[in-house]
Amino acid sequence: MSLFKKKLMVSYGALDILQKTNFKLKDDIKITDIPVARYTFDQKPFQYNQDLTDTMSCSCYGTGACLSSLVGNYFFTSDFDKIWQQEVDKGNASHIWGGYVVKMMDAWAKYWNSNHEEKVIYFEVKMNNVENVKMLLDRGYRIATGYNNHIGFNADWQNDCVIDKNYDDSRDDEDWGEKTQGGHCISIAKTEEHKVKDCEYVIIDNYVDKKGREKNNIYGLRLDLLQELVNRGIVMNHGYVFMFDDDSKVIDRALQERAIAKHFIFRAESNGDVLYVNSKGQAFSYGTKRCKEEMIRDNMTLPIKDEHLKNFEIIK
Repeated sequence: MSLFKKKLMVSYGALDILQKTNFKLKDDIKITDIPVARYTFDQKPFQYNQDLTDTMSCSCYGTGACLSSLVGNYFFTSDFDKIWQQEVDKGNASHIWGGYVVKMMDAWAKYWNSNHEEKVIYFEVKMNNVENVKMLLDRGYRIATGYNNHIGFNADWQNDCVIDKNYDDSRDDEDWGEKTQGGHCISIAKTEEHKVKDCEYVIIDNYVDKKGREKNNIYGLRLDLLQELVNRGIVMNHGYVFMFDDDSKVIDRALQERAIAKHFIFRAESNGDVLYVNSKGQAFSYGTKRCKEEMIRDNMTLPIKDEHLKNFEIIK
């Protein structure tokens, strides 16, 4: 179960609540466990303007944009209108106080899955785990999250289109100031085509082509500042990622295999079968094929003798 803040009633934007996701990205994930996204932001650089639906609909647009880039499908304003009104009717969004990011993730996943054979899931990532965030971004995924308004945060990107703690001429290193009312849902991606002042990690807002936002709907993020942004309560504790269901199973298998691999592993030289042996010399798993019936049975642990291992070599 994902742990979120209790419901916060604010005047604007994106909120977090207690909500299950399809799964939670574990801290011991490795970049090699994560399949490359089917489409990336550079391949499908879709941007949208939330004001076409509702000035408070950032949670709907920030999440929908992430799904849009992943599946390579441009959504129309009518799609956003439908999701937004649906969640307003359910009480998960409001024309007054905004919407819940995770509820919108769920709504978009169901919307897509009801119309397409290849299903998507969504999961949570802790935004203060910068290593995991970076791995997902480097693999081409777009992360939906939000930020709580602070005096200096908006001034930071408005100054030079980069979140870098340098947003006026008074000193070199600002601290983003005090928290003000409200929050906002955005997405984060890695890019080569849309770098901002050499920043390859960017925040994508939901105001493309809006007057006054033509040049800064995308602004850079110094990823080394993300931990501080979360600790300060500016960036929200949780982000969310869409992934094709089949790809998510690749992660699950990798984690299961690594859990087994904490023990000794032997590989057959002849056919590539894998025999897992624990520290007590007992086999507890054997690839996809059976070896000697007297030695291995599915889901059973049996003593392993030296002669049983003569055709195996230690690989880890």
